[in-house]
Amino acid sequence: MSQDSVRVAVVEDDQLVRKAVVRLLSSVGFDVSAFASAEEFLVRVDQSHPTCVLADVHLPRLSGLDLAAVLREMNRQLPFVFITADDSVAHSDAMMRSGATCLMKPFEEDLLLSALVRASAQPAV
Repeated sequence: MSQDSVRVAVVEDDQLVRKAVVRLLSSVGFDVSAFASAEEFLVRVDQSHPTCVLADVHLPRLSGLDLAAVLREMNRQLPFVFITADDSVAHSDAMMRSGATCLMKPFEEDLLLSALVRASAQPAV
């Protein structure tokens, strides 16, 4: 799958991180939609048609892991790439069971880009 066919929903509550990630992904040809919360994404998921979701693990109210679970319950299974600054979460049982990729903040741009391309080409978690 090429980058121009990857539609990423970025769910990140930190505005600076969200803007930086959107700018990076857009600059290399990804189709990007940005959301400040899991709830905002859930309201607009049908309009954004993502091929994968890049979500912070620690979001207010619904966490990134909670968001993945809600989408599964809605039969809207999407591949996820999680980002976090919390090393204990990145290696937690819940993260391992989810089967999703988890990148530690700060992450290298190339790692993020390749993780999103791989996630978009794989079955949802």
